[in-house]
Amino acid sequence: TSKGYWRTSWDSETFLACPNADACLGTPRAPNLDSDDSAEFALAMGLCDEDQGYYGNLCHSCKDGFSRTNQNFCSACPDPTVNILRLIGIFLLLVIFLSLLVRSTMMSAKKDASMLSVYLKIFANYLQLVTLMSTFDLDWPVEAQIMFEQQGAMGSMTEQVFSVDCFLNSSGNGPVFFQKLLIMALMPIILIFLPALFWGIVGLIPKYRKGTKDRYTTTVIILMFLAHPNIVKTMFSCFACKNLGGKSTYLTSDYEIECWTETHRAWAFFVALPALLVWGLGIPTMAWLLMMRHKNNLDDPRVKAKYGFLFNGYKAAAYFWELIILYRKIAIASVSVFLLELDRSIQALIVYGVIMVAMYLQGQAQPFVNRPLNEMEYRSLIVALITIYCGLFFLSKDVSRASQIILFCVMVFANLYFLIYWL
Repeated sequence: TSKGYWRTSWDSETFLACPNADACLGTPRAPNLDSDDSAEFALAMGLCDEDQGYYGNLCHSCKDGFSRTNQNFCSACPDPTVNILRLIGIFLLLVIFLSLLVRSTMMSAKKDASMLSVYLKIFANYLQLVTLMSTFDLDWPVEAQIMFEQQGAMGSMTEQVFSVDCFLNSSGNGPVFFQKLLIMALMPIILIFLPALFWGIVGLIPKYRKGTKDRYTTTVIILMFLAHPNIVKTMFSCFACKNLGGKSTYLTSDYEIECWTETHRAWAFFVALPALLVWGLGIPTMAWLLMMRHKNNLDDPRVKAKYGFLFNGYKAAAYFWELIILYRKIAIASVSVFLLELDRSIQALIVYGVIMVAMYLQGQAQPFVNRPLNEMEYRSLIVALITIYCGLFFLSKDVSRASQIILFCVMVFANLYFLIYWL
């Protein structure tokens, strides 16, 4: 077995490319198959780089003491104290970002010129979109993976932005994937309860009591919309299975979990499917009903204070455009989960097409109230288009290392171009 490949058994004639080629060491020496030593047969299948934390089918899983830092990469767990400090730092950044969104949304009810919430919303959508691009296995060079990891830490509040695997592994409550699935399925309930607790405490202070109900509503709406794409993607991943050459299929998120066993069916049909129906469809539907109910009085200060995040910055005729952006992200996430059996270049081309359609709709509708906002949204789509376009070149074995660096620089400049325009 060559480096970067693995097979399900020592006598299988099907050699599978590992998601992370460096995790699969191949067969460094000829195995002695006349021996009864199981290690010799494992050698014939292909060894995993266990020193770096990889093991299992396709050398995709992370050993205890290691956590997943990207879709296909493992790294050693940091010191627990360091991990907790990272969590606190990320939490504080999220609180600051959320506070700005809530405050600017509330301010828009009093001052029409206040567009801070719209700028922040476009920036959050940009980060989530670029992060979705990174989920496609396009042989990204290590520099691009590092860039995506940093963007993912900023752009996703519910994905792993610190070593959560290290905590879940030590809990002893079964596979980390199923624990994460449960957490994400319960996330909307958590996002309803925590703001209620916070604003309930704030409301006890007479000075800040006025308007706490409106702030609570605004907070929950913002949190739901930021978390929704990641919730849907995680639930989708419970149904994304791949055949490794035998009769069984395995979860692409964790190749150690066999699909459609009794355990997997229980999680799929009693956790993932209900969450998709209740949260995946329920959150956009509820947002649509709220906007339909108030579409004739969107300029009312009370309506803008409570629900302004949904329609602030859009023209009256395009008050629903945030839902179109939401479904665009769901479409891209579904491609990354359900079309894994297709060639990776075809997946990338489908996403390329989705973004092109989004750019056409954006250009034709011009949904925002002024040209700078429309240009900003359009530029965020251009960045995503450039990212996936460069990814198509990374798939080619004929692209030299120097060319990879040039393509990475193009991606960096594209992102800087958007950030400079946004600032």
